[in-house]
Amino acid sequence: MVLLTTLIAKDFLAFKVNSYIIEPSSGIKISTSKLKHAEQFKIIEEASDQISPIVIFGKWDFTSELYYAPSKLRQRLIVLYWDKLDLIANGYIKLQDCCHAVGQLAEANNFVKTHKNFLVFVNDFSGIKDFEHLKDFEQLSKLGAEITLQQVEGKTALFAVKLP
Repeated sequence: MVLLTTLIAKDFLAFKVNSYIIEPSSGIKISTSKLKHAEQFKIIEEASDQISPIVIFGKWDFTSELYYAPSKLRQRLIVLYWDKLDLIANGYIKLQDCCHAVGQLAEANNFVKTHKNFLVFVNDFSGIKDFEHLKDFEQLSKLGAEITLQQVEGKTALFAVKLP
């Protein structure tokens, strides 16, 4: 019991002291800093398109992006998943059902049937996640999407997507 309490206390202190936590299965750093997220969302707030849905790519850190998003943007944010059996997406949907977790998730093939224009917000172009985002963009390209880089700020990018 003492060991368990010590481990919990250690994790709590790491959460309070650091501006990120490390996702155990991938080793990816997930930000817990509201200020860092506010800086990243500036790219969307400054975009000329203030109406279109904003798709988030990145299956490892979308939860913090949904949580820390400014309320005026949160309604437009949508996390897409391509595989109906995606464990992370389905797990988050269950979390929403039981605990009212924030955000919208949509199966990508259904989403692109009803949305021909949207923005894609990509956070933290680094490491393994580059390949993850490339797969998402590749899927959109296969559907004939015209993808245009709108803005890059540090490790954050905003793209406009137009489907035929």
